[in-house]
Amino acid sequence: MLIIGERINSSRKPVARAIVRKDEKFLIEQARLQIESGAHFIDINCAVSLEKEKEDLIWLIKTLQDNLRAPICIDSPNPEAIESALKIHKGKPFVNSITAETGKLKIMLGILKGKDAFAIGLTIDDSGIPRTSKRRVKIANDLVNFLKQDGIESDDIYIDPLVKPISSEPDQAKSFLEAVRMLKQSGIKTIGGLSNVSYGLPARRILNAVFLSLAIEAGIDAVIIDPVDEVVQSAIKAGDKSLPFQEESFKLAKQALLGEDAYCKDYIRAFREERLI
Repeated sequence: MLIIGERINSSRKPVARAIVRKDEKFLIEQARLQIESGAHFIDINCAVSLEKEKEDLIWLIKTLQDNLRAPICIDSPNPEAIESALKIHKGKPFVNSITAETGKLKIMLGILKGKDAFAIGLTIDDSGIPRTSKRRVKIANDLVNFLKQDGIESDDIYIDPLVKPISSEPDQAKSFLEAVRMLKQSGIKTIGGLSNVSYGLPARRILNAVFLSLAIEAGIDAVIIDPVDEVVQSAIKAGDKSLPFQEESFKLAKQALLGEDAYCKDYIRAFREERLI
C-alpha cells in the first residue's frame, strides 16, 4: 500500500506559520519524519493562503527537494498553482486534485497532457460530492475514462471516493468503503484522505486508526495519512489485530464508522465516561 504523508498542510497552524516565516528547518524536519516513518510521497498543501499559494507551493517544493529525496504530492484546488508546480518538480509527482466538474476537468486535462505524473481523481461533479457509493463509482469511471483518453496510464490513476465526517453524516464512511470495494472489483486503484471521517468528534486517533484498518480490509491501494502516528503505524502493519485499544473502544469506533451508532451517540457517551482507552 502506498503511503502519502499528510503533515505538511497549511490548514495546520504550525505549518501555516512555518510557510509564512519560510522556516525551512521545521518543514524539512516534518518531511524527514514522514519519510523515515514509511511515507512514499509527501503531500504539500499551501491552499490556506490563497493569494500566495502558487508562490508558497513552488518555494516549498524546491526547499524539500533540494534537501531531501522527497517525491511530492502536489495538493491544490488551483489548476494554475498545479501547473506552476509541475514545471519545477523533480521526478514523477502525484497531482491532487482532479474532479469531474465540467470547467475544471477540461483545464486539468490540458495541464496534465504530456506530463509524467500520477493523477488523483476526486468523485465530485457539478452536483458536488454524492451520497451513494454507486454514484461515486459512476463519477470515478467517467474520470478514469477521461484521463485515459488524455494519455494517462491506468496504473497512474487513483480515485478518491471522498469520505465525509460521520459526526454529521453517519452513513458516509460506509459509503466510502463500499465504493472502494466496488472500484477494486473494477480494477481501478483507490486512495483516500481518511482523517476527515472523524472531524468534530473526540478521540479522533481511535476513529482514524479503526477507519484505516477498515479501508485496508476493503482493498484501498493508497492512503493520505500521518505515518508518524504510532497508532497509524500499527494499523498499517497488522490491521485491527495490533491496534492498542481496548476491545470496547474498537467496537464502538467500528459501529460509529459503519453507521450503526446514529450520530456517534454511544461513542461520545463512552468518551465522556472515560471508557475510550
